[in-house]
Amino acid sequence: MAVSSRFRCSALRASLQMAGSSSWAGGPGRAGGQFGDVLLQMVACGAKFAELVGVGPIGPMGLADSVPTPSGPLLPAEAKRIGFARPMRIPFFVLAGALALALLCAAGAETDAVSSWPAARLEDVSSVDAIIKASYEALSGAPDKLDLQRFKSLFAPDTRLATAKDDENGKPTYSLRSVDEFLAAVALRKLAMVEREIARRTETYENMVQVWSTYDLITDDNGVQRHQRGINSILLVYDGQRWWIVGAIWRNEVPGKPVPEKYLKVLVEGPG
Repeated sequence: MAVSSRFRCSALRASLQMAGSSSWAGGPGRAGGQFGDVLLQMVACGAKFAELVGVGPIGPMGLADSVPTPSGPLLPAEAKRIGFARPMRIPFFVLAGALALALLCAAGAETDAVSSWPAARLEDVSSVDAIIKASYEALSGAPDKLDLQRFKSLFAPDTRLATAKDDENGKPTYSLRSVDEFLAAVALRKLAMVEREIARRTETYENMVQVWSTYDLITDDNGVQRHQRGINSILLVYDGQRWWIVGAIWRNEVPGKPVPEKYLKVLVEGPG
């Protein structure tokens, strides 16, 4: 049994790339966020398998991107002009093998991020209070005393961290990073820093919680201490076994834009 087609794969590749970058595909969220990427992984693995068994360069579903010749590959239009083109016929066993390999690659892509994520200490994720406390402790101290893996274990793997700020023209903007990107920046610290929580406002509905955690970041520069206040807005969810941080955004206090008074008071509503 053989399969042939006159369609080319470029349009499909473009569609998959759009799926991988669209908000429908999950964006920065946890659910469905790797849909487009997994499809692209499947296409790549399928094409590689076909090359390994000697079919030649192909696109998804066994479609030829070019025609091989002794002097090099020809594009379909060029090959047709000189009378060399013919339909690409791919044996069924090749397609079946490519699909099996693609599924294995896709499964690996889905599980790699989770399997490499550090396990959290049970005492760090048993309550909202515990996980907030652990997030401050893990990144406080001398540069060589920080516990980056402990901090990472508090977060769901696909969590994004955002910094809210003003640009050089005073217009509001933000930057967005993964947990690993944020920790790579933290690892470059040269000075001892201690970040402590000075007030908290907690709002809860069922197993989801939003915490407005006001902080004081103390930097020790050769005995001279500098203070920087700001607010962490932290989103958490409970999955029946532990608490996870699934999102966080913060902003430093700047002249003319002080932390509002209501965020300097302790107000707890829901689980502590």
